Amino acid sequence: LNPDAIEPRISRANILFMLDRDAEVVPDCEHILEIDPKKALACYLIAKSKRTADDKIGAVADLTKAIALKEDFTDAYLMRARILLSMQQATEALPDVEKAITLAPEEETSYLLRGRIHEAMGNIDAAAADYQLVLKLPPALDGFAESFFHRHALDASRKILLVNPWTSWPDKNWGIDRYAACIDVLPKEIEIMICGGPGDRDNNAAIVHSTCRRVIDITGETTLLELAALLQKIDLLLTGDTGTLHIATALNVRTLSLWGPTRPEKYGPLVSGHDFICSENECHNCNKTRCRYQTNACMKAIAPDIVSKKIIELLAEEK
Repeated sequence: LNPDAIEPRISRANILFMLDRDAEVVPDCEHILEIDPKKALACYLIAKSKRTADDKIGAVADLTKAIALKEDFTDAYLMRARILLSMQQATEALPDVEKAITLAPEEETSYLLRGRIHEAMGNIDAAAADYQLVLKLPPALDGFAESFFHRHALDASRKILLVNPWTSWPDKNWGIDRYAACIDVLPKEIEIMICGGPGDRDNNAAIVHSTCRRVIDITGETTLLELAALLQKIDLLLTGDTGTLHIATALNVRTLSLWGPTRPEKYGPLVSGHDFICSENECHNCNKTRCRYQTNACMKAIAPDIVSKKIIELLAEEK
């Protein structure tokens, strides 16, 4: 590698980040900045690494540098907004997401983030308006859910549980065995679907194969709006602390969510109709993307039978 070749170093830094070798990203990017102090992408990659290492203040500082160098750096505004929100600085986060929306009004995740920021600020009506901007279903999706259920031989006259197991933080995940154990003891009368993005296929398949009952795996089969159409027709969503939870909130869908390193009073739905099961492990609510003990003990402390009993209780209630 040519020591002064910037683009290959940028590419290598991106690859190292994807391989979770964050400590190696920073030296490459620092060397890039020595060669070209105006390389905003290098500042951004350093910020990504610091965010992963839970150095939020350092990440915000580097994102601020990136934005100063490149005023139309949409991803930098969005990342800084997310970090500020996680630091309970919603008011400071709002201008960043507003700027990102101005720069890229077609980016749906920006509206979801702004809705979450409004929720944190107590502006529930504004949050609902943002969610509806993204989740307003076009006429083309009329009847989509009914057709989808028929294609998958799902009986829509029964109670329907949708399971969305995986989050963007590995240590917010409950795990394959726990989801399978929870699903196994649910009454056969409950129809169960499991969803996720294309990257969740293997993990969701493992849950399905580990359970003894029928689970309809729809992983990667829907767009965001198609998922919203399905959510409107289910009775309960079981999920972790993830974006699908907030989509369900916007659609007034009943949810049950599982919490370990984060807490619902900070990041969960702020309106009624949502139930939470929070870890009672000694170490919890650390707000770290990776468990400092490498055990994920807080999520493992949530017992499958507690979750299954709560699901049965909620599905027994009338809509």
